Amino acid sequence: SRIESGKLSLKKEPVNLPELISNVLLLIKTELAKKGHTMHVKSSVLDYDTVIGDALHIQKILINLLSNAVKYTPEGGEITIRLNERRRSSQMVDIIFQVEDNGIGMEPDFMRRMFSPFERAEDNRLSKITGTGLGMPIVKNLVTQMSGQIQVESHLGEGTTFTLVLPLEAVRSQEVEMAE
Repeated sequence: SRIESGKLSLKKEPVNLPELISNVLLLIKTELAKKGHTMHVKSSVLDYDTVIGDALHIQKILINLLSNAVKYTPEGGEITIRLNERRRSSQMVDIIFQVEDNGIGMEPDFMRRMFSPFERAEDNRLSKITGTGLGMPIVKNLVTQMSGQIQVESHLGEGTTFTLVLPLEAVRSQEVEMAE
């Protein structure tokens, strides 16, 4: 409700991206193990591995995307998280996260509605999977608050890829050392 009312204030703090990814993976490790999934982490060499942003909210977005990947990927599946950057200006970079799975995929009709509250795909494969249909609307609202973009690509029976682009302030390495 704070997001929708515009009362959510985002922090501006140094965010170490490799550490953030590591923390997110620790939080979903148990879920991954239960389903016997293989997790791949792929990152380009980052010019800025520390950026200014809201670590907690970026972490919430990634946990939601990864938890859904685990939830909707049959046992023994593969999930990949990718991290890249693209320079925007001398002070800004786009941090690009991709979460990809080889799970059940989504119907095109559902992909158009998935960011609406309480939407769940009508699919008999989902009868045992719990959820409220609020995770993706929260993700979308957080991404919008951060002036970012989120896109989804999915094919039934083949999997889903979410691409998240967040414009964040770049931090020079000497600035990080002085802050510590």
